[in-house]
Amino acid sequence: MKKHFVSMVLVCAMVLFGAGMSLAGQGKGPGDGTGPIHEVLSGVPFTFTGDVIGFPQAGSLTLATTTDDNVQLYGIGPVSYWESQNMAYPVIGDTLTANGFTVNYNGVYENVVMSITIEGTTIDLRDPITGKPLWRGGNGGSGGSGGKCK
Repeated sequence: MKKHFVSMVLVCAMVLFGAGMSLAGQGKGPGDGTGPIHEVLSGVPFTFTGDVIGFPQAGSLTLATTTDDNVQLYGIGPVSYWESQNMAYPVIGDTLTANGFTVNYNGVYENVVMSITIEGTTIDLRDPITGKPLWRGGNGGSGGSGGKCK
């Protein structure tokens, strides 16, 4: 009876662990800036200006513009990267201008940001040659050191 119980517990653990592992990699790429969504330079360029009205998920924000209604912007990077560039992370109510590319990812169009300007200061978020996130090392740099505010 004890062997049967132990076997059942092991089987259940394997099923739960296997399901979790199969779901773990369901993002938009390997997380190193090389996934399909990160081929941003092949997208359609955009510039949006407006007020930040929300942060629906990590690394994204919603911008209320006067010409395009609300737009979702992706790839704004972590707070730690902004801090390393001596720039305050956007907050609700900030007016900013975002430049980037609209990318078709499996039939869903996403606005991936290359740079953001707030109050005359610009932070680069992606390498202009590779499109990779600068907080992950960009074009061969070490995470968080490749971007510069201008």
